[in-house]
Amino acid sequence: MALADKQLGDARSVYSSSALGGATESFSGWEPKKLWRSRDGVSEECAWTEGFDTRTDGRSLVAADLDGDGDVDLLLLNRNAPRLQLFRNDGVSGEAVRLRFAPASGTRDGANVKLRLEGHADEVLMNRGFASSVPPELTRGLGVKQEAAVEVTWRSGTTQRFVVKAGQTSTLHEATGQVTATPFAPRAPRAETKFPATLESLGLPRTGKPTLVTLFLAGCEPCRKEAPALNRLAKGKAYEVVGLDVANTDEDAARIAKALGFEFAARAVPGWAADALSTNGRLDFPTTLLFSAAGALERVVTDVTPLQ
Repeated sequence: MALADKQLGDARSVYSSSALGGATESFSGWEPKKLWRSRDGVSEECAWTEGFDTRTDGRSLVAADLDGDGDVDLLLLNRNAPRLQLFRNDGVSGEAVRLRFAPASGTRDGANVKLRLEGHADEVLMNRGFASSVPPELTRGLGVKQEAAVEVTWRSGTTQRFVVKAGQTSTLHEATGQVTATPFAPRAPRAETKFPATLESLGLPRTGKPTLVTLFLAGCEPCRKEAPALNRLAKGKAYEVVGLDVANTDEDAARIAKALGFEFAARAVPGWAADALSTNGRLDFPTTLLFSAAGALERVVTDVTPLQ
């Protein structure tokens, strides 16, 4: 049973009947969660890739660095079981800074600041949130940079400039124009990766170049339309291309791949991996997984256009 289906069954088994005719789910319940990441100016949905594909009946979400290691974790409060879900951010990342603010007035209620960090403008409200609240702070990645220039316009109208260093929480003080800093906590050991986080988890070798793993099944017309783009990539030198079919045997996978027009190696997806694929409630076809040369999953493509 897929994880999402199990979560759904567990939650419904203890769900209290509502006043709406004994309904066992809310108006917005049981929908796959969404998580967006900005890449090259384009926002991509990445909940499945990042392990945030729960289908529980969520009610509020807190985004904060709960373990103090410099990246933002997610805490989800659900209407029913499981009541709380913690999604710890343990991915590989570059340098980051966290900013906190101390207005000269000494009170943070209702205060806010406007700031510019490395050319990007933000506004931070000291009290914010609707169904849930988030800390009055800002966490931003710096890539490989070790420090950043910050320009802050306080609610009083005063504008100040600070320099903050990567790898620490910096509190900016309006009254003194000074910065006090605390280093981030050491990162916890990275959790064991699960499919499809690495090529190794699929039993596929690293070849020293990016690998495209396309998922397909018999009779998939969108997969057939994707075949020419994948074949061109397979014949080039930039990418390795492999097909994984929802089939019983490798022989069946090879036969189905040939019928769809694929001109590259194909095999059956392992049963346990196919189960993991459905944890977001459904699997779109075609879906292509892009792995880096180091064998780590970088991107999920569900449209042939980026491949073309």
